[in-house]
Amino acid sequence: MNFNQIPNGIKVPGFYAEIDNSRAAGSAVMPWKVLVIGQQTKSAAVECSLVTSDDDADVKYGYGSQLALMIRALRKNAPSVETYALPLNDASSSVAAVNTVTVAGTASESGTIVLVIDGVRVKVGVVNGETAASIASKIAEEIGTAAAADSATQLPVYASASAGAVTITAKNKGTCGNEIVVGVGQTVADIIPAGLTVTVAAGTRGATDPNLTKIKKNGSADVSVVSVIAGRWFNVIACGLNDDDNIKILKEELDERWTALRQEIGVLFYGKSFDSVAAAQTYYNDKNSQVIVPVCLYKAPCTAWERAARIAGLAAYSAKQDPAMPIGNLEVKGEVAPDESDDLTFEEKQILLDAGCSDIDADKNSRTVYVRRLVTTYKRNSAGAADMSYMQPEVVFCLSYFRWAWNNRMASKYPRTKSAKDDAQFGIGQVVLRPSTVKGEAIDFYKEMCDAGICQGYEYFVENVECEIDPNDPYRINVLLPPEFMKQMFVMATLIQFS
Repeated sequence: MNFNQIPNGIKVPGFYAEIDNSRAAGSAVMPWKVLVIGQQTKSAAVECSLVTSDDDADVKYGYGSQLALMIRALRKNAPSVETYALPLNDASSSVAAVNTVTVAGTASESGTIVLVIDGVRVKVGVVNGETAASIASKIAEEIGTAAAADSATQLPVYASASAGAVTITAKNKGTCGNEIVVGVGQTVADIIPAGLTVTVAAGTRGATDPNLTKIKKNGSADVSVVSVIAGRWFNVIACGLNDDDNIKILKEELDERWTALRQEIGVLFYGKSFDSVAAAQTYYNDKNSQVIVPVCLYKAPCTAWERAARIAGLAAYSAKQDPAMPIGNLEVKGEVAPDESDDLTFEEKQILLDAGCSDIDADKNSRTVYVRRLVTTYKRNSAGAADMSYMQPEVVFCLSYFRWAWNNRMASKYPRTKSAKDDAQFGIGQVVLRPSTVKGEAIDFYKEMCDAGICQGYEYFVENVECEIDPNDPYRINVLLPPEFMKQMFVMATLIQFS
């Protein structure tokens, strides 16, 4: 019998007992962490920091900043998931997006002007006889007139007024501000008081985003985001940036983390907006990866980066509870539906799903937004042949959990062990791994995975699992595990054949 703590040959009298939990080791709960990457309006250190509340994010990164709003959006859909933030500073040469709301005339009745900014209804009371200049000032005050870093409103913009014109400026510079939709009214009840006209015009386009290879960490020289998140495993990443260069950086890092030497599988969510279904199809057709899920809700009034955070939160919360459960028919809390006339048809949804675009839509009656089916952009294998194996992010989450749970089980039960052939003989109590022992562990493990509803096909697994001592390295045991994961039911086809 082997002891780890009680040495052989001990002569000091006493009763000694060490505790060994290796036989109690089994499947454990995999740690779940989410990272949100976005622009701040404050000056928080560029590092991964735990965020414990919405207010915490507001104070650290700025009220209405891209990062603070993304964290609010994510936490609303995943309140119990451990969440970290990585703040980015606006690029030094960046330009903020600007919209202009112009009020003209004099009110001939009292009423309310309703603006919709990023899906949020901003109401401004108007009294009979009030001038356009007065109303414009009230609109700016309601939106918030403080500079970006000092504004305490949850809107992603601040405003100023002059002679009936309200200049609305994005708090964060760069292309993220181009996503902010500013409109007048939203429902048939939103009537402009008589005597007035209110118009919205797009002004300056936001330009130049941060570069994820050149971010300043604690005032030091430029470093890559890869070095900032080094040594940290995040199951889900939501990114506020969506340009191809920055997404490529994150994709390449996640591809590397997918490998056997890293084993830190993560999925990237980011938002995209399109002016046409054809443009969306072209964009998604060009992407092919099991680790990225760009999300789109066609012509919705909320920003794409908040939407990405909402969907990432839903996916993280669902996969943490059960990685095999379909991420579908889940309400996207905080999302505002597009106009009903912009809802996609069945054919358009099918086209976009084939291209790798998830199905997110609104209920026809309540206009509540739901995730119907999430898909990755993976469509082809390395040979260019059609391949559905990684189409569902649920498969990626199951693979991540399966690999982690197997490694965790074996590392817990056999942190120090000898290795021997199956026909080796040894005394009771020796810690020795034989291929047959590993095979038995694999079968027991797979039974647990089947009982948990993660895997299926137990008999096939038992017949095909393989374990052997490497023929070229006697210090290594090779294991083949052939799991079949549970599938998700998204379509039920019924033929009603009557007579």
